Amino acid sequence: MPEPNNTTNKIQEEIEYSWLIKPCEIYKAEYNDCTSIRARFHQYFIFGETTDCKQWKIDYNNCDLWEHNKDKKAYIELIESEKKRRFQRLQAHYSNDVWQKRDKPPENWNAPLPKWLDEKSQNSYLKISSIVLFVLTEVYAANLDFSRRQKRMAEDCPDGDYLGAYSRFFSEFVSRVNPYDQLPVSVSSYNVTEAEIVGEIINVTLQYLNQT
Repeated sequence: MPEPNNTTNKIQEEIEYSWLIKPCEIYKAEYNDCTSIRARFHQYFIFGETTDCKQWKIDYNNCDLWEHNKDKKAYIELIESEKKRRFQRLQAHYSNDVWQKRDKPPENWNAPLPKWLDEKSQNSYLKISSIVLFVLTEVYAANLDFSRRQKRMAEDCPDGDYLGAYSRFFSEFVSRVNPYDQLPVSVSSYNVTEAEIVGEIINVTLQYLNQT
């Protein structure tokens, strides 16, 4: 019986670390950034010498070999490189022998802020920025959704003129409807507040359109 391939065994041992592998373009971007003129000046200013960037290039080549050729040797080398890089980044954490590490977060880690602190932060730059970001995200999503609806509506119209189709529909609706006829719709309540008027109009309209 042939001996199992050592490389295959290594792959099986290291498969749990496959999440460490980044998209290949990231290794390429890291290498390009590391070797750029700006980065070289920064490295010399901080360390007094330039940094060896070749590992990023090696990782990119190994990533490319694994992605396109499923080269097992390249895969193992890439995993080992990422494990080494991760250890170096967390070395201070692993070497810590002063602070006791938690095995779970404190019980009240997500408790609401004290009222005075919450009020104080209402006009902070971070609070305003988060509101602006939220609004911009909502506006973008709404515009994107509206654009998709426009495209679908245009596809549903033979000539692509969905606005014209809307106009013709409402013109015919107004000309044919009898205001004294009972519309085939149900109302959720006979007592509607001012804030509920728009929602009720939409509800009644959708019911009518779905039945005609």
